[in-house]
Amino acid sequence: MRTFITVLATAAASAVVYDVNAQSLENGKKLLSYERYSSAHTTLEPLAASSPEANYYFGLVQLGEGKADAAKATFAKFPKDFYNLAGTARVLFTEGKGDEAMKILNEIVDGAKKKDWEKYKVAADAITYSKTATQVDQAVAWYRIAKEKKNDNAQLLIAMGDALMRQNTGASNGEATQVFDEAIKLGGANSLAYSRKGLLWLNARQYKEALENYSLAKDADKENPLPYGDLAEVYYRSGKYELAKQNIEEYLKLSDKTVQDQLRYGNILYLTQNYKEASQKYQDLINKGEGEKTPTLYRGLAYAQYQDNNYVDALASFNKYRGLVKDAKEFTYEDDLYYAYVNNAMASQDTANKAKYAAVAEEYYVKALEKNTEEDKTALYRKIADGYKETKNWTKVSDWYTKLVTAYPEASPLDYFNSGYYAYFAKDFAKAKTRLEAFNTKYPQETIGYFWLARTAAAQDSEAKLGTAVEPFKTWLSKPSKEGDTRKKEDEIFAYVYLSLYYYNSNDGKTAVDYAKKTIALDANNETANQIIKYFKAKGIN
Repeated sequence: MRTFITVLATAAASAVVYDVNAQSLENGKKLLSYERYSSAHTTLEPLAASSPEANYYFGLVQLGEGKADAAKATFAKFPKDFYNLAGTARVLFTEGKGDEAMKILNEIVDGAKKKDWEKYKVAADAITYSKTATQVDQAVAWYRIAKEKKNDNAQLLIAMGDALMRQNTGASNGEATQVFDEAIKLGGANSLAYSRKGLLWLNARQYKEALENYSLAKDADKENPLPYGDLAEVYYRSGKYELAKQNIEEYLKLSDKTVQDQLRYGNILYLTQNYKEASQKYQDLINKGEGEKTPTLYRGLAYAQYQDNNYVDALASFNKYRGLVKDAKEFTYEDDLYYAYVNNAMASQDTANKAKYAAVAEEYYVKALEKNTEEDKTALYRKIADGYKETKNWTKVSDWYTKLVTAYPEASPLDYFNSGYYAYFAKDFAKAKTRLEAFNTKYPQETIGYFWLARTAAAQDSEAKLGTAVEPFKTWLSKPSKEGDTRKKEDEIFAYVYLSLYYYNSNDGKTAVDYAKKTIALDANNETANQIIKYFKAKGIN
């Protein structure tokens, strides 16, 4: 009898262990899906040795932590298990060995039996969640087969939705919404499904719908940090910086507070223009020795220091970042742009080394332009011009607007105007005249070009004796304003004063007094106009 009880007790204990392990595996998978890699690591590592499936998910955690070599070794512990083979394929994708990865994945699905849906899902997952994998259409096809075999698995539907989002077409995004809704009806992973719907709307810049779904995601599972992180971005994009900050703080509370989590927190602080706080967060992590392992901390610090006008430290942080990154291909065009910004700022601050910094700035502005892959780069040209505006280098501002309209003849009217306008402030009057005349020819209905063409002529005739600006000012004054346009009073005063001075110098008293009176009508205390009226009144001209 005693033996029988012992056997029963042992069997009961085994069942408890099995249940605990199963629960732990599911909890580990959920933590992984919430990108809580540190917690998932702690949960899954003890299970990995005895369970091929747990080992697979533990390897995925290691990939999420950026430990590709460790993940590779983990997957190799179960070399014949299809889960771990798919894990090995993910590592191969990270190594740039896409053909080898696809060979493994094709072998996995080729070995699938009639009701075997998981092999299709795990093979498709390897593509969907590998950033460098390009075979997303194949992943979607495999998900469709898996869904035919198993249509009541929420995780499968969410993964399929993720792949459809990667296709990023109107049709695929519409289908993604449908499969996320199917996952929500099934239940069991609603927080994740609502988060994905929120992301779908966020990418579509439909912020109201994004907010609604992220709110539902928060309610579905209070432990999920993902909605808070994405909500921070929604509010940032909507210009609601305080709400963005509040949500990223909630995200940090629920996350594992890894370096990547804190880096994300710092990035939102930066984006919401809390530059000092962002700098402090990056610096705190660097002081803890994380900078060498995570070079992007120096990148974030450099950006924040630049925005805080701390150019010397920004340059030092940029140089540290650039020294730590071994592959120059990792530098984005934004990195080159901001490195140019900092050097440009240094050129205006360190006059002894101005030429050196200016040359580096120009070099990296060009690199940013070359590296940018957008078909329409007009926005980047403007950003480069903005960099030179910050340092009041009007010659360069004009040059870059001229380059913009040369590269993109259908650029905006403002781009054409700026090409000449900033040449005026650079005192390059010949260029200003040429560019403004081109602007007026292309956009004759825009009266502002005529005014600045007249100003350019007036700048070359500061004493109003030559009359070079007479006809340009008269042309501008005769132009009807566009509907909704109102001429600036100070611009009209400038024109009338120049004209009255010119006719005063030409001894044409009647015309000089007429323009002086027009000036007085706008500015009763204008000294020049009053003196001209007084002068000619004494001569009997009113």
